[in-house]
Amino acid sequence: MIPRVAFVLVLCSLAAVVVVAAAAAGRFDRLPPQPYFPRQFAQASLMYCDPEGARSPDQARAGVRSEQLVDNLEANWFGSHLRAAQERSLWQPASELRGRTLRFLWLRSFHAPAVIRIDEPARGTYWLTATLLQGNGGYEPGRIDRRVTRRLSPEEAEAYEKAYSQLASLPRIGCGNGADGSEWIIETRDQGRYSLLKRWTPASGTFHDLGVLLIGFTGWNPKPIY
Repeated sequence: MIPRVAFVLVLCSLAAVVVVAAAAAGRFDRLPPQPYFPRQFAQASLMYCDPEGARSPDQARAGVRSEQLVDNLEANWFGSHLRAAQERSLWQPASELRGRTLRFLWLRSFHAPAVIRIDEPARGTYWLTATLLQGNGGYEPGRIDRRVTRRLSPEEAEAYEKAYSQLASLPRIGCGNGADGSEWIIETRDQGRYSLLKRWTPASGTFHDLGVLLIGFTGWNPKPIY
């Protein structure tokens, strides 16, 4: 006969195994599936492409192309990483977001994905929320590895505001594209207005510099940056 204490310990151990397995399967995710991007993003439209930061000379030429801003495959791919990071939709929030929000989704093919968000709930007040996942950006997101939440310093806020102010002049897409590399996606929501810009593996330029600035705010020093 198993002593009562030993029996209870065995049950607790089994329960712990079940809980860990359920957590690993994502059954305790707090966020339900939600639409992260407008459906019209999957419709091809004529867009000017930005050659700045393209990694190959043949892609460093500006032009107009017919392209989907976020196709269905990308919507599922990008959305799975945002949900794994417990990020809510900026396009269709559950309630109207106050102030201004920028979110940077950084998906490196063979390295940990990251989501970096800057919220400005009141003018001049900037909050950083950065989440690093355990998976690979080109594949499965994995679970949350670490998270940083803090207020930006005045110096950081000034640098961020300067970089943010240049977004409005940037095309929505870059001219560079390829297979392995990284996807840089920046979403903004300002007083109910939603926008999205994306680049493939930018090497330099305004978009690249904003991403590097945001990565620096995390204090993680993730290598390599590509």
